[in-house]
Amino acid sequence: MRDRRAAAGGPGAPDRVRVATWNLYLGADLSTLFGPGRSGDFDADLAEVVRQLTTTGFEHRAPLVARTLVEHGADLVGLQEVCTWTHEGAVTTDFEALLLAELAALGEEYDVVTRQASFTGAADLPDALGGGRVTLTGHDVLLVRRDSPVRVESSHLGTFGRALHLEVMGGHRQTVSRGWCAAHCRVGDDGPPFVVVTTHTEAHEDAARDRQRDELLAAVGTLAPAGRPVVLVGDLNATPDQVGMPAAWRDAWVDTGHATDAPAGWTSGQSPDLANAESRLHQRIDYVFTRGARAETCTRVGAEPVGGRWPSDHAGLVADVRLG
Repeated sequence: MRDRRAAAGGPGAPDRVRVATWNLYLGADLSTLFGPGRSGDFDADLAEVVRQLTTTGFEHRAPLVARTLVEHGADLVGLQEVCTWTHEGAVTTDFEALLLAELAALGEEYDVVTRQASFTGAADLPDALGGGRVTLTGHDVLLVRRDSPVRVESSHLGTFGRALHLEVMGGHRQTVSRGWCAAHCRVGDDGPPFVVVTTHTEAHEDAARDRQRDELLAAVGTLAPAGRPVVLVGDLNATPDQVGMPAAWRDAWVDTGHATDAPAGWTSGQSPDLANAESRLHQRIDYVFTRGARAETCTRVGAEPVGGRWPSDHAGLVADVRLG
């Protein structure tokens, strides 16, 4: 495991912080139910989603995610698609609880700073799939490592006013709400104050995604007045040519010497059932952005299978950021 003692001027110094972002993947491609991939047979499409969920069970993936986070020792972790699945009102899978338990088992405890419900959904299983009502709630979650020098002073969250409205099951309308989590922090008692934000903007409509980005930037402008360092992480569902961040926001991947579109930076694209033997990552849509701060390192993580399993359909990022 990692060396907990930070080198001089490295993570743990009063003006340095290590951050991570990772989309944990809800476990199935739900666009099979509402997107262009629909077959027209809802029961068959639902059966495919259930198959994917069975194959990608987070109880098997949580140890892989936890091991990676412990290895890199991020002070703050922004997570997306942290899901809770229920069947007939009983929780069947709780990603947050599973991941926190795996982290603790490895001797590295994290605490939840704040969480924001980002999308919900429900469906009635046909008798052939066991019947009963299944529900899903996805969250954005911000974690802090318990023995980190980072001190959280306050937390904040918000829901975007712009949401995506989808047609499911031939006329039923489903609203996909998304939002953000943030915290005011400092390193130690005397380090500079900074703000960390995690978000997950819309995946299925570019106009909604871009409007959510603009709402987020406005919210951050209120949380962090000019001059206060900000670290913004998350799945923005936009490639570098689409993301549209203002010039004041620095892309950690590029700032640390990586080519913006190089395959080494791709973070999204594994198969919905995570059964692909070779990586299918093909685009960069996950980011660490800084404003009033500068990344000194940025590393992609989770881009290799472990024991034949992919931790997620996304890779994550870990960055060391110098504040100010």
